[in-house]
Parts: sequence; structure tokens; C-alpha cells
Amino acid sequence: MLVKNASKVKRNYVETLLGNLDKHKDRYVTRSSLRNHETLEVPTIFFHGTDDEVVPPSQAREMYEMVRNKSIPTALLLFQGEGHGFTRPDTCMKALEAEYCFFAQVFNLTPADLTCDVMIDNLDTWRAES
Repeated sequence: MLVKNASKVKRNYVETLLGNLDKHKDRYVTRSSLRNHETLEVPTIFFHGTDDEVVPPSQAREMYEMVRNKSIPTALLLFQGEGHGFTRPDTCMKALEAEYCFFAQVFNLTPADLTCDVMIDNLDTWRAES
């Protein structure tokens, strides 16, 4: 899916890494995070731009749902107007703060200088089982 949705420049980059899709489809499937989520066992936060033309936001939502359904602590933050790789300073700051808050909550820490409003699915259940 990644190659089909990518611009020509980005498609060439992916093909440099994985080879031609038609010739190496098995390689694309083998390395796809959508196909390899079974091994994921750790808390995960997803950050995604709504205007991403390389990896559609639907794939981030799908990965998030897969992790959530495994009862692993997870969160998904979508950034309006951002593409593949955040460029706006406010988005970069929000993503960094959200990452910090995510890990602070996972490790049961209280940040001294930041109010954390990242909602983490499965956190209480995961803590009780750990």
C-alpha cells in the first residue's frame, strides 16, 4: 500500500529499499507492520499527519486498533494538515510533549512542568497485569 500511495520520488525511495513491488511483493508483505503486529508487546503511541500521502492515515488507525485490541497501552494522535514528516513547529512541539506524557504515564511518573492530556487506552489494565 505504501508504494501505491506514494509520490514518484517517494516511490523510488521505497523501491531502492525493498526492490520493485511486482518482483518482490513477498518482501513488502514480510516487512509490513500491518502484517507483523503479532510480535508487538510494548506500549506504543502513533503520530500521524492527516495529509500524509506516503502512509495513509487509515494505516495508522489500523495499527492503533490492532495494538488496542491486544490490550497493550496505546494512543493515536492525528495532526491536521501535516504530511509524512511534521514540518510545523507547533506540531513538532505537541508531538514531543505527547511522547513525553505518554511515557510518563506508562512509567507512572508525574511531570513537574507539563499537564498531560494524552489519553492512553488499556493503561490501567496493563498496569494491573504487570
